[in-house]
Amino acid sequence: MKKKLYRAIVLVFTCVMLSGCGEDSSNNKQMTEYQMSKKMIEETTELNDRQKEIMKKEGLSENYSELKDRQKEAAIKIEMLMCYLEDKYDTEFVYESYNDEYDGTLAARALDDNRCRIIQASLDWKNGEYTYSDTYNRVVLAANDYENLFDEFMMENYPEPDYFLDINVADMDGEKVTTDNSSVSLKIVLKSYFETKEEYEQFLKSVAEWMQNDKYHNSIYCQVMDKEDFEEANYFNYTRLMREDRYKYRFDVDIKTDGRIKVEELN
Repeated sequence: MKKKLYRAIVLVFTCVMLSGCGEDSSNNKQMTEYQMSKKMIEETTELNDRQKEIMKKEGLSENYSELKDRQKEAAIKIEMLMCYLEDKYDTEFVYESYNDEYDGTLAARALDDNRCRIIQASLDWKNGEYTYSDTYNRVVLAANDYENLFDEFMMENYPEPDYFLDINVADMDGEKVTTDNSSVSLKIVLKSYFETKEEYEQFLKSVAEWMQNDKYHNSIYCQVMDKEDFEEANYFNYTRLMREDRYKYRFDVDIKTDGRIKVEELN
């Protein structure tokens, strides 16, 4: 309850600053981003608990008055971005890093994302106000949606093989991903199931045909593992196991927008 109340206070405080503290909003449109940053620095007097934790993690003072102006600005903008993410997606985020080039870019992850995927949130100064953007929808939500689509495909066509996925949605049209509106890199880690290499190739062609569309470039990587190796594998270590030659087959599948599908076995 206290966290929600504090976030509301932060957002109100930010809105007040961005509206010129009661002045004509047209005055803000004449302000540069540098002037707005200076204003926020001057009107902030102390750090909240989260800001203190982040400053400590970065090896900086937890006392606001001891920070340099650039560090104060970073602390303020990090909090603005964290509040933006948590309000937009109604979930808690964990700070990872911050790049203060331009207007500021935050790297964070959702606390409830068990794959610990890093997302970015950015500020941009336009027409006298900050605008926000982030990659959470594409990196996490769309990837989860695509995984559900793939699971449905597998249940309908190949219900028995055990597998897990690593999905990167590079681009998409709209808020919700489909096989027709997105560019996807699909990595399948599959427990050995088929008898021959040719059967794996045919399986991957079927997956590629399901993924194929005429707008985007999609690709598939498949790592086939024996039972013992697969039982040890997970989302975080499968690439290391691959480097240790803990696999039976590896395939790359290139899906062209003109309909061509190329399956290549990797050494």
